[in-house]
Amino acid sequence: MKCVIFIILIIATGLTTSADGSSHRPSHGTLFNWENHIRLMILDQYNNYGGPEHDRGLFRHTTHGMTPEHDIDLQTINFTPFEHYQWYYDISRGFRTWFGSLDLGQFAIHHEINNDVELGSRFTMPLEVRRTFDQRQDRAIAILGLDYRLKGRHHIGFNHTFTEHKPDLDATLYYKYGNHKDGFFRFNATLPDWGNKSIYSIAENRDKDAFRHRRTYNIHPYYFSFTAATPVRNHFRAEAMAGVLTQSEAEIGPIFHPQYIHRDRQNAHYSGLLVEYARSNVTAGLTWKHTFTRFSRVSVSDEADRYVDLGNRQYQKIVGAHASYRMGNIHLQNWISRTRFSDTQYDIVERVDDFYPFDFEEYRYFMKSRVIWRPAERGVITGLEWNADYRDMFHEFYSSRQDLIVAGYDYRRYYRDQIRSRNERITLIIGYQFTRHAFLMAGVSIDIDGDYERGQGNRIEDPRRFDGGFARLVLDW
Repeated sequence: MKCVIFIILIIATGLTTSADGSSHRPSHGTLFNWENHIRLMILDQYNNYGGPEHDRGLFRHTTHGMTPEHDIDLQTINFTPFEHYQWYYDISRGFRTWFGSLDLGQFAIHHEINNDVELGSRFTMPLEVRRTFDQRQDRAIAILGLDYRLKGRHHIGFNHTFTEHKPDLDATLYYKYGNHKDGFFRFNATLPDWGNKSIYSIAENRDKDAFRHRRTYNIHPYYFSFTAATPVRNHFRAEAMAGVLTQSEAEIGPIFHPQYIHRDRQNAHYSGLLVEYARSNVTAGLTWKHTFTRFSRVSVSDEADRYVDLGNRQYQKIVGAHASYRMGNIHLQNWISRTRFSDTQYDIVERVDDFYPFDFEEYRYFMKSRVIWRPAERGVITGLEWNADYRDMFHEFYSSRQDLIVAGYDYRRYYRDQIRSRNERITLIIGYQFTRHAFLMAGVSIDIDGDYERGQGNRIEDPRRFDGGFARLVLDW
């Protein structure tokens, strides 16, 4: 019922008009932050949760480090798609950060610097530095590039990632036409982990103590991607993106104990699309996001104490809508998305102590509704928003007692404390707008779902009402 109400709100917002002047810029959403996240999950696998030996999917949809409120926490803490648009379209030199409470002992954090350094009339050096921590990633990465402008709006360029892991360096060549504001297309061809084989070969021949584990490729992967955005025409605009990680085969395991080495195969792809209509005071848009990954692991030696032959296939399809309506400095904003997620895990070897296999599928709904006072140039920001995360799990119904039925039982038995069917909160926001793009914002959330449910349906007798706080800051120069 709440889902239906929010769909009606979005449609009503999109159809509403205002007599307010059109001097304010329209609000726009973007998918480029989502694409950036997926891209780094593919390229910087050593700093994903669990590292390169993780066997539960490349994109870490669910991990054992998550709390039941992990994803609604990130939705509350992170910038909105409208704020992401300003970062990707309007700011070529800037710093932004967000951080907020994940649990009693940890913050989720994100720090980011973008700086395009002009080296001449045709050469530019783009610099991107990121530090991110949540329960999908613990990442510190710099991406340094060189862009050369050809005739007209054509560009060619090169960029390279830098992290603390030598085997995890990636080199990319790209072609780009246009720019973000006037419309662009960019194609990337990447060689991930280009130094992998050399690094581990040197370690095996000269200094075996340098690595306790190795990860060497028998079949090296390649990563191809594109991003594109149209200019605004008759108030309409669109974005599109896609990427493919070709199948790889790698041998992973301890250098000193070859009988424990296993062979991993992996491939992935993703795509995204945004279509949006925007006027000075009204914005309405639709989005589509899709990810797919396949993984398998088998022991190289039959002499292994624990022979392994397992794998998984995961896909996620997300349909979303967003809308904004402005009355002077008052902004009414809504986001809603419906996710279909499938996670199929198999294990050829039957073991009493394992939870595999399982075939989990769910529909998941994320919602955010916000009313916020926000001046265009300078002034105090105040707002109130509602965030929600609902999970509709099916298959694998299991009755452990006559009065308890749990959907997705095997999956929730494996992730005992990560899955909750309902999360809701209200967030109070206060901040200050320094310039059109620079602002500081902080918030405190109040739980309204009661936090009564945990894991497989266990009840919490003493729920808490304080649901964490956060802060966001954007600076440009």
